[in-house]
Amino acid sequence: MSGWFGPPEPIDPNKVGEFMQNDGLQMMKDRSVSIMDPNSALNQSLKNDLTKSIQDNLYNQNRILGRNFAGAGFNQPGIMLQQQERNTDQSNNALMNAWQNMQKNNMQSSNQLLTGYTGQMTKIGENQASAYGQNITNKNNYNSAMAGNMMQLAGTAAEVAMMCDARVKKDIKKVGKIKTKNGKKVGLYNFKYKWADKEVTGVMAQDVEKVMPKAVKKGKNGLKFVMMNKLF
Repeated sequence: MSGWFGPPEPIDPNKVGEFMQNDGLQMMKDRSVSIMDPNSALNQSLKNDLTKSIQDNLYNQNRILGRNFAGAGFNQPGIMLQQQERNTDQSNNALMNAWQNMQKNNMQSSNQLLTGYTGQMTKIGENQASAYGQNITNKNNYNSAMAGNMMQLAGTAAEVAMMCDARVKKDIKKVGKIKTKNGKKVGLYNFKYKWADKEVTGVMAQDVEKVMPKAVKKGKNGLKFVMMNKLF
């Protein structure tokens, strides 16, 4: 069924999530992972820059050392070699310490990015859950509206119209026949309304229309109602 009688279109929670995601959010996640990976292109580039800086400093230290030895007239290559080795050890320690400090800073930066990413993903999850809840609310409202349409007052309080159109029913099973006011019989069925799971027993408007047309009315939605006071 569609149109007036159609159920509300469900909200797709996945679409809600897609609206809130963007390239920046994915970049935030990728960057947080890249920062934490020592072998990532980002960290290797930073390490290369750090190594070059310390090596340049070591080169300058050794060059000054050699110049000082020459200026002082020292001809002690062994002593100068020991000092150069000491400078190299200090440079290696400085490189290791600088790399460790950088990793600590990277961890803090990664945690900040992950916190932002997690917060945004939590909001997405909350909105998706809200969309799911709204679907349940819409369905319940629709079911209530349809239940209200099952019984209408037609003309006077004594004329009770029941929605008996076969098109709104499912799991239909004929269980017998029942005699109407004019002596003719119509089928009696067990069925469920399409918006409910409870099984009920009743007649079909299409059957009643064949034996007692005056007992059937058509609503504005095109569905057929049976005037029970005229039928029995």
